[in-house]
Amino acid sequence: MKVPWLQIVLVCCCFWIFTSQAQWVPVAPQWGSYGLYDVHFKDQNGVAVGQKGLITTSTDSGFNWTIRPHASGYELSRIGYAGGDTYYACGEKGEVIRSSNLGHHWSRTPVPSAEILNSISFINTQTGWVAGENGGLFKTVNGGVTWQKNDSIQSGTQGIAYVKFFNDTAGVVVFRNGTAKRTTNGGLTWLSYATGLSNVYVRDASFTSLTRGCFLWGYQFHTVVSMRQTMNGNTFSDITSYTCIANENLSRIIMMNDSSMYLLNNFNMAAYSTNSAATWNKEYFSGLPYAGPLIFGYFFPNRAAIVLMAEGYVLRRAAHGGWTNLREAPPVPVTTNYWTFSDLLYQDTLHAVGMYRDLNRTLFLRSANGGKNWDITDTVTPATLYYSRASANKVFMLTTNGQVYKSTDTGNTWSSTNTCPCKTAAQQVVSYRFFDDTGYLFCSDKSLYYTTNGGLSWNLRSSTPSFTQVVSVNSTKWFALSNSSIKGSFYLYRSANAGISWDSVSLNGVIPGADFSAGIYAMQDSILFMTAQYRDNAAPFYKTIHRLFRSSNNGNAWKEMSVGGPRKSGDVLTVPYAPAQFTSSGGSVWMWGYNGNYPVFHSPDAGVNWYAQYPKVYMEFPFVHALNSNTAYATFRDLIISKANNAGLLPMPAKPAVVSNQLTFSQIAHQSMRVHWQRKSCDKYLLLISNKPISVLPLHAAEYGTGYDMGDSAVVAYVGEDTTVWLTGLQPDTTYHFSLFHYNGSDHLAHYQTGLITQSQQRTFNAPVITSVSRTVFCTGDSIYVNFTSSIPFTDSVTYRLYLSNESGIIQVPNGMIAEIKTNVYSGTIGAKIPVSGLSQSYVYRVAVAAVLPHGIYAGEVSPQLSIAWRPVIGIATSDTLKCTLNKGFVLSHTGSMVSTTTRLWKFPSGTTATQTPVMYNDSLPGTKQIKLLVTNRGCTDSASRNVYIYSPKTPRLNQGAISYLCTGDSRIISDTAFTPQARYSWYRNGGLLAGISNSITATQAGFYYCETRDEDSTCLMRSDTVVVASLKRPALTYQVLNGPVICDGDSAILKVTSDTNALFRWQQDANTIAFDTVSFHYPKSAGVWRVQAVHLIDSSCVSPWAGNTSIMVNVSPPAVQIQATRDTLFSSINSSLYYYRWYRNDTALNEFLWYTVPKISGSYQVELKSIKGCISLSTPVQFTYSPGTNVNGSISQEYIQIFPNPFNEWLTVASDKLEGIRIVDARGSLVAELYPQRNPEQWNLSHLPSGFYTLQLILKNGAKEYRKIIKAE
Repeated sequence: MKVPWLQIVLVCCCFWIFTSQAQWVPVAPQWGSYGLYDVHFKDQNGVAVGQKGLITTSTDSGFNWTIRPHASGYELSRIGYAGGDTYYACGEKGEVIRSSNLGHHWSRTPVPSAEILNSISFINTQTGWVAGENGGLFKTVNGGVTWQKNDSIQSGTQGIAYVKFFNDTAGVVVFRNGTAKRTTNGGLTWLSYATGLSNVYVRDASFTSLTRGCFLWGYQFHTVVSMRQTMNGNTFSDITSYTCIANENLSRIIMMNDSSMYLLNNFNMAAYSTNSAATWNKEYFSGLPYAGPLIFGYFFPNRAAIVLMAEGYVLRRAAHGGWTNLREAPPVPVTTNYWTFSDLLYQDTLHAVGMYRDLNRTLFLRSANGGKNWDITDTVTPATLYYSRASANKVFMLTTNGQVYKSTDTGNTWSSTNTCPCKTAAQQVVSYRFFDDTGYLFCSDKSLYYTTNGGLSWNLRSSTPSFTQVVSVNSTKWFALSNSSIKGSFYLYRSANAGISWDSVSLNGVIPGADFSAGIYAMQDSILFMTAQYRDNAAPFYKTIHRLFRSSNNGNAWKEMSVGGPRKSGDVLTVPYAPAQFTSSGGSVWMWGYNGNYPVFHSPDAGVNWYAQYPKVYMEFPFVHALNSNTAYATFRDLIISKANNAGLLPMPAKPAVVSNQLTFSQIAHQSMRVHWQRKSCDKYLLLISNKPISVLPLHAAEYGTGYDMGDSAVVAYVGEDTTVWLTGLQPDTTYHFSLFHYNGSDHLAHYQTGLITQSQQRTFNAPVITSVSRTVFCTGDSIYVNFTSSIPFTDSVTYRLYLSNESGIIQVPNGMIAEIKTNVYSGTIGAKIPVSGLSQSYVYRVAVAAVLPHGIYAGEVSPQLSIAWRPVIGIATSDTLKCTLNKGFVLSHTGSMVSTTTRLWKFPSGTTATQTPVMYNDSLPGTKQIKLLVTNRGCTDSASRNVYIYSPKTPRLNQGAISYLCTGDSRIISDTAFTPQARYSWYRNGGLLAGISNSITATQAGFYYCETRDEDSTCLMRSDTVVVASLKRPALTYQVLNGPVICDGDSAILKVTSDTNALFRWQQDANTIAFDTVSFHYPKSAGVWRVQAVHLIDSSCVSPWAGNTSIMVNVSPPAVQIQATRDTLFSSINSSLYYYRWYRNDTALNEFLWYTVPKISGSYQVELKSIKGCISLSTPVQFTYSPGTNVNGSISQEYIQIFPNPFNEWLTVASDKLEGIRIVDARGSLVAELYPQRNPEQWNLSHLPSGFYTLQLILKNGAKEYRKIIKAE
């Protein structure tokens, strides 16, 4: 199919498509000699600014750009997004501009300074900051109408490179010299960061919060740039990982969040990190039209991106379908500039083994989390790995020096089995495969070996032809390929007994004339694939073509397969020096070559149909491994692993079984037609056109442009969000077929329409003819209605223009054109409404119509003469709108001017009329009355109406009772219960007029209240009864806790309250009323929250605020204790570390704090137990008589030292009069504290110790040592 305009678009697109590692595509040309400096996107809408005031916008995620006009030519360097559709931009000479419609129109809002503005930050559409090269920091709070300079920043003449505010109070400023400051009060005061830099040159900075940011610094004319970042909000430190990109002359940094950031440099390089700059991944933009610096990058959440180059190029990178990267940085230390996996094998979605090779070593790697992290399990030095294969949990590896390694635990541990036969320079390993411990080994000297014991020993197969490749389906069924030295001769062999004997296989169906066969692959027992290289003799230079053949019957018959698309221009199956590689699982098969400029091809149906896929990474030295029919893994340069879910594709669209009516067609001509479809909830539409039924389907995640050749005669006719497209350049008398796809980001919905045939000839052109004009005399402010007929040939667009002029030929509007009508109607009657204003009554006018076609303007007829009459504009005026039935009436007049030809007519509700002005209207019946006025001038009319109201008066009634009390701070609403809606109210207090005009008023003061109702002239005046409002003082409380709030069980708290007025007290426990009386004291004995409120004795609605809210806590007292005695010692009946002890003699406290005492004086003794909470239990007195000479040594062994509580949380108490010191040792035997008591008992705060078990080494005064175990609780 030849479509000229589609061919042109296709050529332009192909010229700028590059197949670099991330598929960066220029989507906009150079803007003359102007460069771009900054870009921002809101969803799919983007704005970019640059030199000479250049502004360009995009509405389709950066594919297409439109230059926007700007009031000045000042250079613009930065964009600030303010929310909604509002943008600001700043640049040289203090220029700031503002747009409220996504950058389509702009207005100037400059700052009061001529300095260059480097940075801009807005927190909303009204509030923002800009910073300049001379140190100026300016703020606006009214959308740039005015700017206020911030003097507290004290920058002197030091330039500001970056400003960012996160809200109205928190912001950060980075200076050119490497210093930085932050504010938390909107710029009133500033604190300095500890950057550790001065007198350097900051190129760029980026912050996500006051405590997280990075900046690039160096020296102004040096290329090496360093990076610093802060993680704690104050101190900055160097990012050591930048060494991999340190010499890249970095120019821009963009922080997406606290962990993801991007870097750009001046030599076509971008780097990104997703782990807070711990590691970086680089990508280069090779093959671009200009190798200048990258000015700025805007990265979308889905990893699509926009990058600006210094010469004005805009580059766009799209997301990449169903492939996702599992790892974006080298997992192990490396010694070369780039790194690759030699082989990769996944046992399941989590467990994988891989071999990594650099210059002097091979590392065996293993992953247990799907490839995100890898562990080194073994290393081979200096040999390098050649190939590896696995079966179940067994993995075998061969190295170039002929060593065989085996693992039986999925690559976790390795052992050497034996040296393989292929180990010399002439016997390099070509291929091998294991089926459990059974496998074969094919060497470069054409020898074939076999093992049944995992490589411990090898057997040479005899009678092997001169093979170039051997593949296998299982342990016994093998296929071999032999390329002859004669061009075009190659042979295929098959063995059913593990290579003992071979049979020749037919190549029926393989196109003859091939240079050689690139390789074979056995997918299943009966399905084989073969690639072969051919020379294209028709090409002007040497060019090779690689063809793919498929056999479904063990190689007995072959068929060439079409490797489909869409794929980029120039993509072929593979390249001459890179034979195709295959991997498969179930019915899914993937095919790829070594070179990274070409896609991975996938077939979901065992090789019948193929689709191109573009994983997200550079495919240098690739390897692809199929885990199952839906999942594949690919490894590339830099050890990146990419995973394909859903076989690398999102679900393919299904062709419907019946023709859909979604497409409608109109204006079908000999070379053009209009196609329309219904709007759906989707991102965009894709329309294909062909001159035969369409069978191709679009590939998800691929980018398409208008004119893209889909193959099989199908071309992309439209891509976008509109629902209508005009197609031109079609062939006459041709049937066209269409496919429409609704793309919503995850799938395509297909609709088809076929059998549309274009017309064979043009129609005759007729100039438009005016058939009628609405009237010959029209009023000022009206519109002229013009009907005309037209019959013209179909074209891509048609416009009708209507002109108006006076009889003297004087044009009353610019260029004489008063209306321009775009229509899809090309024959029959067309109507147009033309608004006209500002024309003179002194002229006679005519209307002319013309048709505007692409090749010229065709004038039509001129209308009859038209004249203009002045349309009167009037209103009704009256001094009153409200009357009562006792009044006489209303005086009415009109507003607006009259001319001599104007007539007027008053219409009243009673049916009477009048023509004079002013006029009197009387009516004694209550209700709303509408008066109308109609004026006319030569058929031009205007009317007005006015409502007035007449009512019967009523006496207002307040009925509030004899007296109403008003508590301090309260209010009362006084209302008229007889309410007359139309009356006007006046309220009085103590005879003074108040502000109220409605039927109620809120009283906030004591006094005598009444109201009056009246009409406008106060003829019907009615007064209400009087309401007395008396003030009442609100009680005020004084609240005290005399005992408590913590009490012991059996005790009572004491709460006291007094009021400054006579009142009742409402006591509540946990919001439940316990007492309501005049008692000022309350004695709670139970736990709970207690509060009290005073209620006035005169009016119960006058209450005090709640007081108290006291939380009473009740602690448990120690149990009852008794004294037990021996001849010379008194003991407490309770011995526990839970209590403190104190002894009394004759009611006098002793300095005795143990659970026992040895009295030396006779008297009445008591022991007191006190809990940690302070509750006490006191024993009954015991009379003791002292007998001198008593020896008590040893009578209380092991208990003369008390330690409590145990376990403890914060405080530890030790009681003993024989203690010299304490050493605390932790569970590991380490000394953690040394304590020396100053009193008995002694307390220490040990909250700083971690929880756990400890040992106390007690050093006694006599030199002895004892040990106790204690527990430190959480």
